[in-house]
Amino acid sequence: MEITIDPFNIDKAIKEFEEYRAKVDKGITESVKQAVEIGKAEAQTRFTIAEYDGPRDVKVTSKVNKRSGRVTASGESVLFIEFGTGLEAENPRDIPEGFYKTAYLPGSWSEGPEGKGHWDDPGGWYYGHGRKTKGNKANKCMYDAYKEVERNIRKIVKEVFKCSQT
Repeated sequence: MEITIDPFNIDKAIKEFEEYRAKVDKGITESVKQAVEIGKAEAQTRFTIAEYDGPRDVKVTSKVNKRSGRVTASGESVLFIEFGTGLEAENPRDIPEGFYKTAYLPGSWSEGPEGKGHWDDPGGWYYGHGRKTKGNKANKCMYDAYKEVERNIRKIVKEVFKCSQT
């Protein structure tokens, strides 16, 4: 959009600026909406297919404001799925690929009688609801959903604003 300022018609210039601002605001809102849709869809898919031994109660929701958006995952199983529950390991220092590196060793989210967790328990351990597991890796559903939005944001903005620039 080109804005030509006529010094003898400031009202026209103000009107053109306001129209331009409205188009930009609309484009920002649409870009945020599309980014949030991608993030929500990606998170829902990843939570659905994630490796997890327990019951799933994950609910993924989204909210879009004019200039911001949010994707939220809620439920008792979210943290177990996102960050993992530890895996059976011969050596707890050999943290398998896909684990977040934290102060906790694999399986130590559940304290055992000696306070060391169950990382070396060949039989696995039990969730609070009574289901037995040998653990699951961190699935990183929300993190990967964020990365998918990040990979697509330039494309979204270019499409919404019809930009040909890189």
